[in-house]
Amino acid sequence: MKRFSIAGMIIPMVLALVLAVGCKAPTAPTKQAPAAPAAPAAPAATMNENTGLPPGHPPMGMPGDKKPVMSDKHSLVVPDDVKAAFKTVDLELGVKSGGKTQKITVPIGEPTKLDDTGLTVTVIAYLPNFYMDKDRITSVGIKPSNPACKIRVTEEGKDPYEGWLFAKMPTIHPFPHDNYSLVLIQSGSDQE
Repeated sequence: MKRFSIAGMIIPMVLALVLAVGCKAPTAPTKQAPAAPAAPAAPAATMNENTGLPPGHPPMGMPGDKKPVMSDKHSLVVPDDVKAAFKTVDLELGVKSGGKTQKITVPIGEPTKLDDTGLTVTVIAYLPNFYMDKDRITSVGIKPSNPACKIRVTEEGKDPYEGWLFAKMPTIHPFPHDNYSLVLIQSGSDQE
């Protein structure tokens, strides 16, 4: 009978969770982007036995945890080449009751009213290749390999919502609204 260790079962599950929330090793930067410092991937033998994460990896949240995965301690760094290449973001506005959707192009940094919904969205930042380490959130290059945008949504009489949308994983951090959905489609760039 084969014996399985708990660590041998937990490590693959934790790694799958890491990939599901968009935290991954950076890809090689493009020629246009300065190389982002990244810690080398740790071999399995050096993984933390308690968490299954490489040394120095930020703590990962689980459902019900009080601490968010992306906390206020992370500085948001949008590289200059990303700012120059991307001026707008394409979002899909959905009406939950009827299944109707429409594409909306939103200028980065400018509040945009969403038709007659009572919602105003501001794209705070767009990162074509989202990357997070223990101190910062940034983009590794301008190729849209892992597109994400940070948004702020205001609605008359309600507290503003601020969060991240991931184009490849729209259900990871969905916009929490009873009537409407917002999904990141892509960026409005000449680079694509």
